[in-house]
Amino acid sequence: TLFRSTEMYHILLTWSCGIDGLVINIKDDYDAQSMKYLLPTIKRIKDIDSTTFKYQFAISYDDQGMANIGVAQGKFAYLRDSVLPYTTSYLKYNNIPAVFIWNYNNAYLNAADYNTALTTVFPVNKPKVLWNEIDATALGFANSFYPWVGPDNTGWYSNGLNWGKNYLAWYYPTIAGTPGLDFATGAAWAGFDDRSCSWGQNRWMDRQNGIVYDSTWKFANNYSATLPLKWMYIDTWNDWNEGTEIEPSIELGYLYLKKTITNINTFKATNVSTDTCKFEAARKIYLAANSIEIHQSDSVVYYPVLKRSIKYLIQGNCTAAKASADSILAPPHPIITATGLATYCSGNNSITLTVGIYAAYHWSTGATTQSIIIPPLNPGVYTVTVTASNSLTGTASITILSACNVPTIALNATTNITATTAVANWS
Repeated sequence: TLFRSTEMYHILLTWSCGIDGLVINIKDDYDAQSMKYLLPTIKRIKDIDSTTFKYQFAISYDDQGMANIGVAQGKFAYLRDSVLPYTTSYLKYNNIPAVFIWNYNNAYLNAADYNTALTTVFPVNKPKVLWNEIDATALGFANSFYPWVGPDNTGWYSNGLNWGKNYLAWYYPTIAGTPGLDFATGAAWAGFDDRSCSWGQNRWMDRQNGIVYDSTWKFANNYSATLPLKWMYIDTWNDWNEGTEIEPSIELGYLYLKKTITNINTFKATNVSTDTCKFEAARKIYLAANSIEIHQSDSVVYYPVLKRSIKYLIQGNCTAAKASADSILAPPHPIITATGLATYCSGNNSITLTVGIYAAYHWSTGATTQSIIIPPLNPGVYTVTVTASNSLTGTASITILSACNVPTIALNATTNITATTAVANWS
């Protein structure tokens, strides 16, 4: 079974920043299906080098997907029966699984409902619960709280400058003094902007070129209370709809990945390099995996090479990782297939020219489609340049003739010839 290139890319890129894992938000069946691709992808990467590659994942249950307690019990039962027995990578605290719950102020289920559902499904080893925001109704049920991107209680400012400074100044001392918790959880965010999404409420938090992200991290890195701050939650990796993403972009490049590394090094007392070579290697590995995934590169030949590329990246040799991935990313060699060529000489039929599946096409006719139709009486040389997913290009040409093939006869044989436009010259 091959890697899913997109999931693999996000995993390798986050891991390269020193991020220990991901939390996937589950609201509906689409989210649940997406999660099913993550588990085997994490396992396949771990199988390459389980000593160096350490990566975990957890589920955040979105309250919007909980119509009643029965639905919650079904989702928790799936975690119990179909996820936890089949992975060693699920996030745990003191060897007990952890779940995040995104609650909408009791708009759907409340803390008591969730407690009933979890206790029913997990009579022993009930998962640790991380509840969004410090919520008095969840005390005694939640094992930790976590903050979410937002302003303080004065609300969103039209100039985008309320990034939550006063909110976080209140949050950390308050969670440190909240009784009954196992640990504290912090959060960092880069900004927020839902002004362009369909469900938006015209809320904006200006990123200030990374200042907001560093400032939210600073609160966590200055935390020194007795209640341990075990985990940091990044709000978010790739929510482009609401403008909270730190994933690389054309506009900002790797700015937020480098900031993530710097702040994680402080938080975890590590020494991860901010060199962007590993990010470029992850991108090339993604392109190589994608070329295999869409059958532009032979999986039998190149899948072992892809695994070797991943191993080089995990073990810190990004130069070798890029070179190995580049060996998969050879320029495409398109082949033009002509349909209707045998009867084109009649002057009544068209020819369809087709090449394989690529990211982009450009024919000498100006067409940009996978196939083109050559109308009758248009002989000539037709050329197509294709662009593969790795951005490399390849060209192919075909010559269309106007004359039909001249029939052949056996030596000393007699035959009758019927033709419309062909001419046979006898000696």
